[in-house]
This record gives sequence, structure tokens and C-alpha cells, in this order.
Amino acid sequence: MRILLVHCAYLERGGEDSVFEAERELLRAQGHEVVEHRVTNERVREMGRLKLAARAMFGVGARRSRARIVRDNGIEVAHFHNTQPLVSPAAFAVARRAGAAVVHSLHNYRLACPSATLFRDGGVCTECVGRRFALPAIRHACYRGSRAASAVVATTTAVHRVLGTWRNDVDAYIALTGFQRDLLVRAGLPRERVALVPNFLARDPGAAVGGARSSVLFVGRLAEEKGVRVLLAAARQLPAGLCVRFVGTGPLGGEVASAAATDPRVVAVGVKNPAGVLEEMRRAAVLVVPSLWFEGMPMTVVEAFASGLPVIASRIGGLESLVTPGRDGALATPNDAAELARVITTTVSDRRRLLELSSGARETFARRFTAAAHHEALRCVYAAAIASRRDGSPLGLPPHLLEDASVAPAPRVDAPSTSR
Repeated sequence: MRILLVHCAYLERGGEDSVFEAERELLRAQGHEVVEHRVTNERVREMGRLKLAARAMFGVGARRSRARIVRDNGIEVAHFHNTQPLVSPAAFAVARRAGAAVVHSLHNYRLACPSATLFRDGGVCTECVGRRFALPAIRHACYRGSRAASAVVATTTAVHRVLGTWRNDVDAYIALTGFQRDLLVRAGLPRERVALVPNFLARDPGAAVGGARSSVLFVGRLAEEKGVRVLLAAARQLPAGLCVRFVGTGPLGGEVASAAATDPRVVAVGVKNPAGVLEEMRRAAVLVVPSLWFEGMPMTVVEAFASGLPVIASRIGGLESLVTPGRDGALATPNDAAELARVITTTVSDRRRLLELSSGARETFARRFTAAAHHEALRCVYAAAIASRRDGSPLGLPPHLLEDASVAPAPRVDAPSTSR
């Protein structure tokens, strides 16, 4: 296929940037003709507020060039990743009118929450989900701590809801989990056009063989929403000889370092490169993901499964459909340090069970998260989007792309306005 990949790169490189690049290389390796159109948010610094708002909402200044890319390259599928703020949802209609089917990957919760995280004041917040206009996000300055910036993001989503962009200009959406899909459907997306395609790992590192796996591992941003404080409290309740190794940096790095200075059950590792993270996973007994927010789809979970590392995660959001208790890990109540400590201790102390979970983690990776599985899923989505755009027919997604591949059913999304 001839594919256009579109992405607005973040100022601080993150998981979405990595996924975009991994998909680009995967598609090229599989023989597709891939044209890349990537802009960077560094250009935001050069723009005035009015110019930036016009670009974010309506793609002012970039419409002709994007239409030309589609026409000149005979693009069949325009696959959009992040559009905030320099690409704009207006680009969907531009690409479609130029002849391409449009696919949009939903890496986060932006369409339901201007901050994209559904997290505020230390807890989950769903106050804006289902609203025509995300006024609470402006009141609380949820996007970058700015009411003005929050207003631009909220207005962009609302304007395109009124214009019918989300329903008329995107042939297929890609969600990471059933939980994410269900929540964004509540925010207005057409459910029948949302395929479930999880992230993938480009290269299989293989599981560690032999060796002592005695430590507990955390990999990620050292921040409140990641449950770092909860894990620190749980570490203080672990038996002697069992330690939690914190890999990463962030605003709570000082607290982790202070705890490590006084308690041998806490180890502040700092930042590691990908090879270093893999080595940490090969030596650990379990990976702990104690998040307090819904998450999208942490690549650390995929990497852990590939390494044969069981995962203990919070029973919240999409994590419930990634980790299957008793098969590849365990779940614990979010923000409950005592329960988390019990689950960690029970899991790590049973060596036979730990080996079974390790084997299950590898099986989960092989079934759900390989490059081959991801390419096949993308191919199916692209083909369905092309057929739907050409014939005006409903999107014909195969059944396996409509439900989570996990044994557990997709979790129910409750509808309280706010829960903290």
C-alpha cells in the first residue's frame, strides 16, 4: 500500500513518538511505500496565540501542502497519530478529499479530556467526558496549567464535533484497549469504526533463562499519577531482603532518593537506556505498574511480557485488559499500599508460581504484541478503511479487532462526572 504517516512530535519525546517511528519502520520492512509527514511542537514557540489557535483548529497555512502530498504520492491511506496542535483535525478532511482513506490512532484520551490524562488533583477525573464543551478543563487549567491553552484544546475538539469531523472525516480509528474505546465512544466517537490494535515490540528480546530473579522493578516517570508514592509506601511493608528498584526520573525523584538513603528496600536506579532497562527486566522477579490514572498502554508492560517478566498492575482502566491475573501477572487495588505489598510478597515468594507466570507472560507477548501480529492488524484496518471510503459502506472490521484479546472482558466504564 501507499501510506502517509502524519505525526506532531512532542517537545519531550514520549511513547507516542516511539510508536510512530516503530510503525513507520515496520510498514517499510513489510514492503509498503511510506511517506512521512512529521512536524514538531518546537514551532509553537515561534507562533502568536491567534496564529497557533487558527492552526490547531482549522489547519490554517498547511491545507494545500498536505493535499499535495496525498495527490502527488498516490496515497491510499493517511494514518494520523498526534494532531495537537500543529496538524489539526481539519487535516482529516483535506486528506480524504485528496483521495486517501483516513485512519486515526488514539494514543491517549484527548478527545474526552483536554489534558489527555483524565487525571486531576491526585485522582481520576471524568468531569469532561461526554460534555459537548470541556468547560471544567478550562476552569481548572488542565492543559499545561494554562486556561488559555486549555481553551484552545477544548474549543478545537468541540468545533470539530459540531462540524462532524469525528464522524464524517475519519474512516477508521485505532484504540489501544477496549476500555479506551468505550470511554472515547462516550465522548462521541462512532463505536463501529474503532478497531482495537495494541502497541507492539519491534524486536523480541527473548526471555531471561536461569539466574536469580529477586527484585521488584518499577520503570517509568517518577510522578504522582504513576503511583510512585504508593509503591514507596508498599516497599516499607515488604519483607527484608526484597527491594524495589526504581528506574526513571521525574518530579518525585527526590522522594525516591530520600527513601533509598534510609531504607534498603528502596533502590534509586535513575535513568537507563533501552538496553539497560532490558537488563533490569531480565534480573527482576516482577514489574509493578501501580498507576493511579487510566493509562493508555504502557510499553513497559509489553517489554516485560517479552522478557518473561510477570506484571503486577493497578486494577484500573486499560491495565485490566492487559494483565490477566493467574496467567501473566496480578492486579491490585489502586492507591492501596498495604494490598500492593501483600500481592507483591505473595507473588514473589512462590517460586513455582512465579515460573508459571513468567511462561504465561511470554505466551501473552507472542499472542498479542509481536511485530507480525501488529502488521496484520494494521493491514486489516487499512484495507477496511479503503473499502469503506471507496464504497461508502460500513467499516468491515474482522471480529478479532473488535474485542480485547485478553481473557478478561473489556471493563465497564462507569459514568460519574468526577471521581477522586
